[in-house]
Amino acid sequence: MVERVPDKNEVDGSIPSAPTMGILISVEGGEYMGKSSVVVPFLSSLFFKAGCNVLVANDPGGTPEAMKFRDEAFRRAREGAGSDEIAQIFFKARGNLIETAVKPFPKKFDKGVVILDRYLDTPLVYQGQIGKVGVNYILDLHRKHTGFLLPDLTFLLHVPQEKLKAILKSRIHSSGKDKSRNRTIFDESPLATHLKRQEFFLGLPKVFEKLNIKRNFATLDASVRRSDVKKQCEIVCASLLNTIGLRKLDPSKST
Repeated sequence: MVERVPDKNEVDGSIPSAPTMGILISVEGGEYMGKSSVVVPFLSSLFFKAGCNVLVANDPGGTPEAMKFRDEAFRRAREGAGSDEIAQIFFKARGNLIETAVKPFPKKFDKGVVILDRYLDTPLVYQGQIGKVGVNYILDLHRKHTGFLLPDLTFLLHVPQEKLKAILKSRIHSSGKDKSRNRTIFDESPLATHLKRQEFFLGLPKVFEKLNIKRNFATLDASVRRSDVKKQCEIVCASLLNTIGLRKLDPSKST
């Protein structure tokens, strides 16, 4: 669900300066990379300490209405529905989240930072490329349901190729014992599919370059210790706070 980190004025302590415009950040990558468990909570804490108002949401999902669509999509996936139908349902969820929670946030809260646990790049990989409905099909859905709202920055989590099989096998095995993880049909995919997803995620910067769509990607090595993953995030965000062209989350100004 959507979670708002308390406003900086709601807690004690000295907080450094922060940007005055909205930022949209997405965190992407295959299963078992540490998006939800490591990177998203760390980014939330980092920007909050920098004096930002922070909104965190899972995508698809994040609102009661979006969760209904999410549940429907996973149900239909288990029933064998095609990737085109699954993508359509997921984008109904995504559109609801964007319109009811994401776009209003920087208008309500100064220095707003929205952090999405998955966003556009997941359907591009899962349904567009793995599911073979095509990149253009997914981008058309994105345009229809979000006004083509793009992130200011996307973190791509990956594991170096030479370590990928061993780490995935270990994490998949460990996740089976983790009762807190809400396993989905995508978690249960064959190892070969997990490997292919990473290949497609890492190829996304070139996909957008060919389409002449400007995107800012930062790749993170998810094979290292959690503290080192967080350090990578911190380095990227230090640069973001100072140099990225921040913009309000205004669909009329989307690329």
